[in-house]
Amino acid sequence: MVHWGRGQPAQLGQGGTLMSPGLFLNPLDALLEQKLTGFGSLREKLALERLTKLAQSLTLAAQESPFYKKLAQKELVWAAQELRQAAQKALSPLLAEKLIQKVLASLPQTSPADLARSPESFLTVSLSQVEGLITVPSSGSRGQSKRIFSTASDLEKIVEFFSHGMLNLLKPDLKGARVALLLSGQRPGSVGDLLSQALERRQVPIEVLGFLPQEPGRLSEYLKRLELFEPSTLVGLPSQLFYLARTVPRPKSLKNLLLSGEPAPDSLIRGLERAWRAEVFVHFGMTEFGLGGAVECPAHGGPHLREADLVFESLDRAGHQQEPTLLGEICLTSLSRQAMPLIRYRTGDLGRLVEAPCPCASILRKLLVWGRLEDLLIPGPGWSAENPYGLGLTDLAQSVYELEPVSTFSAFLSQEPEPLLRLSLGLSGEIPENFLAQAQKALAQLLKNRLPFVVSLEPKAAPPAPGGAKPKLGRDGLVGP
Repeated sequence: MVHWGRGQPAQLGQGGTLMSPGLFLNPLDALLEQKLTGFGSLREKLALERLTKLAQSLTLAAQESPFYKKLAQKELVWAAQELRQAAQKALSPLLAEKLIQKVLASLPQTSPADLARSPESFLTVSLSQVEGLITVPSSGSRGQSKRIFSTASDLEKIVEFFSHGMLNLLKPDLKGARVALLLSGQRPGSVGDLLSQALERRQVPIEVLGFLPQEPGRLSEYLKRLELFEPSTLVGLPSQLFYLARTVPRPKSLKNLLLSGEPAPDSLIRGLERAWRAEVFVHFGMTEFGLGGAVECPAHGGPHLREADLVFESLDRAGHQQEPTLLGEICLTSLSRQAMPLIRYRTGDLGRLVEAPCPCASILRKLLVWGRLEDLLIPGPGWSAENPYGLGLTDLAQSVYELEPVSTFSAFLSQEPEPLLRLSLGLSGEIPENFLAQAQKALAQLLKNRLPFVVSLEPKAAPPAPGGAKPKLGRDGLVGP
């Protein structure tokens, strides 16, 4: 997930562009140029592609998915017919997008609970055609895990997206590029497996290290492997990369970082840039939609959405569709998934689209993700004009990561007998004499006396836990990171 409010995009610097045969600056537009055919501008061809693909995806779900057959078969068939007729009328990109939003608003939504209850009922292919299976643990303490199925074609689309998206970091000249992945390993269909395939096509070496271990002995061995590999690029969780930046010297060959898997507050990004003098890029993805969802270009300002394969909706507090540029719950529909097309899937993430032109000249809009609905500390308006939802864990992280020498943190929200936020700050290096008072002042300013809190300090803290290592919010005050 991406930060909320990174600021104005930077201008592209020397070496920050990619010139494809079609003279596109953004590698994702170059991928579109390769895939889209027909007459008109790239934007017009993409609009037609989205109409056609959405009609196909709705039809596939209506005909082959037991879940969608039962839920809304007639509505899906009608919607697909409307989209096919529109695709024959050469609508402008603006009108095509308005129609897509209108058609989707007439269809029922899909929840993560639906997917967890019966993942096989979403399948539109036989199990013999399934090439990838990933289990997604529930984010709640009692929720069911979700199983995500992929065909060979689904996996190939992810590899293509990774292959082009990584060019935003690696630049046109790939000589000397070496990527270290600090995420999940080499299981078939995992991030490590698919990213390895993507980089092999670019002849870029990759070392899949996995998440940072918490045990001191294993962490020491891990860091030696990282040093010996001499990476130019690190890909990992924002919280784990920030921990490294605050605790170990900058890798000598490091040029840039790709953050993925968690929200990345602006303060975290600035801290990484200062500590390691590296360019920071942000990626957004969900396993349910094939991992790759949006990736930042060298102009920054937010990741460009994979619009040839995803339709974005913003839902208001009541779950109704609103303008996509307004902050709301992210609702996604897949356009090209063969094994498990998902229609109006409520992600539980809060975000919005940025439609202003990007300096990289991409036609793809940018997606800013603020955080998760379940991570709200104090629900309700009054925090900013852009955010009517409340104060969340991302806001807390934004404030905490400003504090040096904080390297990690955990938060626990107790409800009984009275609400109380317990914040544990992991520290590295020398601790200033007035640090505790400084931290308490920062938290008081953030919470505005609307939530009591206590702060504890943990010198020489271990890395954030692997396997989903975002700073955790414990609702009962008893669970640990």
